[in-house]
Amino acid sequence: MTKTGRQFAVPLYQQISEDIIRRILTDEFSVGSPLPSEISLSEQYSASRITIRQALDKLETEGFISKSKGKCSVVKAKPSFTSQDLFIPRAGVKRNSDVHNSNVRFTVILDPPVSLTDKLCISKDSPIVMLNRDFIKENRVIGINTAWFPLSLVSGITELPLIENSISQTLQKRYGISFSNIDNYIESVSLDSETAERLGSSILSPALKISSLYYNEKHIPVEYSETIWNGQYTKFHILL
Repeated sequence: MTKTGRQFAVPLYQQISEDIIRRILTDEFSVGSPLPSEISLSEQYSASRITIRQALDKLETEGFISKSKGKCSVVKAKPSFTSQDLFIPRAGVKRNSDVHNSNVRFTVILDPPVSLTDKLCISKDSPIVMLNRDFIKENRVIGINTAWFPLSLVSGITELPLIENSISQTLQKRYGISFSNIDNYIESVSLDSETAERLGSSILSPALKISSLYYNEKHIPVEYSETIWNGQYTKFHILL
């Protein structure tokens, strides 16, 4: 059993549900068999029965167990690993995908950090626009994207909807910005508690981060982007 406790940033019920999933994956709890009683799980995880019920409710909602009043919960299914096409951004390449944007929001930053102004090659007192959005597949958040642009290049972008729900189409058609080159970096990262919660995951779950710096035809940076992809139960199919 994986160590759980309130010293971790993730809520205890989520830690417990993640560990029960791990035990299902390793066939400690096999499909069709009952889970230990709430009292037994409470003792195993040193948690209240209310916390155990929260963990079981989460597992039931996700389809891994079924619950019956007055009886032990029964393992219904193992987590299934899905194949996710992982697109590495390329200039001039548009791909069809079953992943769509959700929860798109813009924020103007009047006093941006030097780390961003340096990447975008703008003066330290130049405001920037920050874009936040979720990437959704099969009603689940699988990626979180944050992008930054010099405000001088995208004036008014916070007030109008994206064209075709696409940032690249909006930049090209509304602002005449096209990409000539993109520098990409891929790294494995640990999730902070806020990102893990948004991904419906655990801080212990694997994740990939793709950082991309977009240049226009004059090789001037026009966008810096970071996308964190949830690696839990996911096999990535890399598309170049």
